[in-house]
Amino acid sequence: MNIILTVFGLIFLIPFILVILLILKLLKKAKDSSWEGKIVDKDVTVIEDFDSGRESNNYILLVDLGNGKRKKVAVRKSLYDDCAIGDRLEKPKGTLIPRKVS
Repeated sequence: MNIILTVFGLIFLIPFILVILLILKLLKKAKDSSWEGKIVDKDVTVIEDFDSGRESNNYILLVDLGNGKRKKVAVRKSLYDDCAIGDRLEKPKGTLIPRKVS
């Protein structure tokens, strides 16, 4: 009986550990990246939760990185409101959230 419980425990524990490791890897990758660029567009996307009927806004800034690439960055409303097209953003290595460059 104990062997069966151990096998079932491993069946559920291994995927849980793999998901945690994947999340940690993605966070590390995000923290290790750095970039700087100019805001070329702003967008607000409305998302509706079908279960509750609630709507929420996603604030997106489109940033031209200067090397021919553009990056869509999801930001908080406060940063979205503080930024205008033409402003510069940077995301230093070791952080997860970009900031406006003065």
